[in-house]
Amino acid sequence: MNWTLIIVAALIVFVFLRFREVRHRATHMIIAIFLLLLVGSAVVVYFNNDVDLTSFDGIAEAGQLYFKWIGTIFSNLGKVSSYAVQQDWQAIPRDQSNETVIES
Repeated sequence: MNWTLIIVAALIVFVFLRFREVRHRATHMIIAIFLLLLVGSAVVVYFNNDVDLTSFDGIAEAGQLYFKWIGTIFSNLGKVSSYAVQQDWQAIPRDQSNETVIES
C-alpha cells in the first residue's frame, strides 16, 4: 500500500511539473536568460575591476561597482531613447534624399 501511494504521488508530481513546464516554457526561458545576463554582467564587473571577494569590504565594493555599472547602462539607454525620439522619422522623398545618383 505504501509503495502504491508513493508511486501515485510521484506520478501526480511528474504530470503536474510536466504540465507546468509546457505552460510556462516561455517564462522559464526569459528567467533563464535574465539570470544568465545577471551572472555574466557580475563576472564582467569582477574581472574588469579586480575586486577582493574574500572580505566584506571587497564584497561591498563589488556591489557598489556593479550597481553603478547597471545605473550607467540605464542612463545610456535613456540617452539613446531620448535621442531616437527627437529624430524626424518621416520618409524623405527620393528626389530630396542625400543619395548619389549615377547616370549612364
